[in-house]
Amino acid sequence: MFFDSQKLKTDLMTVITKSVDGGLSIGADEVEVTVARDQGLEVSVRRGSVENLQLSNDISLSVTLLFGKRKGSVSSTNFDDRSIKTLLAKAKDLSLLLQEDPYYGLAPGELSPQKIIEMDLDHPWITEPGDAVEMALTIERAGLSLDDRLLKSDSAGVSTIKSLVGYGNSNGFSAVVPSSRHSISSVFVAEQTDGMQRDHWYSVARDPDELSEADEVGREAARRSLAKLNPQRPDSGVFPVLFAPNCASSLISHFVSAVSGSSQFKKASFLLNKIDQRIFPEWLTIMESPLEPRSLGGAFFDADGVQTRNNKFVIDGVLTSYVLSNYSAKRLGLATTGNGGGVRNLTLTGPSFSQKDLLRQIGRGVLVSSLMGQGVNIVNGDYSRGASGFWVENGEISHAIDNFTIAGNLSEMFLGIQAIGDDLDKRFNIRTPSILMGSMAVAS
Repeated sequence: MFFDSQKLKTDLMTVITKSVDGGLSIGADEVEVTVARDQGLEVSVRRGSVENLQLSNDISLSVTLLFGKRKGSVSSTNFDDRSIKTLLAKAKDLSLLLQEDPYYGLAPGELSPQKIIEMDLDHPWITEPGDAVEMALTIERAGLSLDDRLLKSDSAGVSTIKSLVGYGNSNGFSAVVPSSRHSISSVFVAEQTDGMQRDHWYSVARDPDELSEADEVGREAARRSLAKLNPQRPDSGVFPVLFAPNCASSLISHFVSAVSGSSQFKKASFLLNKIDQRIFPEWLTIMESPLEPRSLGGAFFDADGVQTRNNKFVIDGVLTSYVLSNYSAKRLGLATTGNGGGVRNLTLTGPSFSQKDLLRQIGRGVLVSSLMGQGVNIVNGDYSRGASGFWVENGEISHAIDNFTIAGNLSEMFLGIQAIGDDLDKRFNIRTPSILMGSMAVAS
């Protein structure tokens, strides 16, 4: 079912070469090309029947031409010679209509990788739809086995995607990288006479051997749904708040947004000009490891063709670097950090504690397991989100709670982090454990 990576890799390199050479031949000063080919299989079942079976086969080509400091970018879904020629002509025409920007331009060639780095990102998995259906049914049956009187399956799914992504520019760098991404997931509805609750769980990895067992994904989704039954409203007041890893990652994403080069040069950040200042507790470090093999965020070059590297953005609580692409670095008069396209495998490190220990530190407060709404202002740091989770009493989980809000200011919240857990979640590009805030406003 899936394409031959080695043969197609050669074809895509040819497309990159033709596009770069073609752009230069029509007078462009600089050329940048991105090309991608994806094939995927996605299956979902619901209550013993196949609900969705989808096979995907996508291609894309994007070219950027620079004439002086004018830039034109155009995309297509065709790779043939005529389409490439047409695409380049459109990019040239577009560039002539746009204003000059003195910060446009490729990153210096010496910042590109000098050799191909093997990232071990491509690991084939299921190729037959029938095998994917059977696995999805296994996930569903495992969840229902916990309590088929209270549970109904909303969906159980299996997905596998095989990709080839290539990049090249007129500075001489080009590469095509094969990768895979596999996931299994489940959603259950728990129902009693006084109401229903829904929750989900999933596992995702480059290598299928690193996925959770299918039946465990089903059981975890079912356990989470059952645990949310009979929710109450929490007390209103100021309490310690523990963010589960899936919620904690969104907190750190706000940090990334605030220290991104674009937020800094637009002066739209609550962390404006905070380099060399402490913004987290002194025991906390935030680092990036994009060259980690088989990782979901693994990449040896960024969207600007710059070699990625291990970065430490926060050391002992102090902000040491912004997150910079080639363009935003030029705007700020700084050097790129290899983060064109964002951060990769960003991780919090520091002394860690078990959830039992974290709950004991809370005493009386809130464990947040899901967040709702978009009440975050990156300009001033104001934070207010709808939430659901569990009430903690005497250092132990007491009962489910929902329909409440948590509020604070991100500057104070980051400095007020009391502890982190030992439950690092690697399913996201921003990888966080549980995060315990010393105090936040809770309102039901």
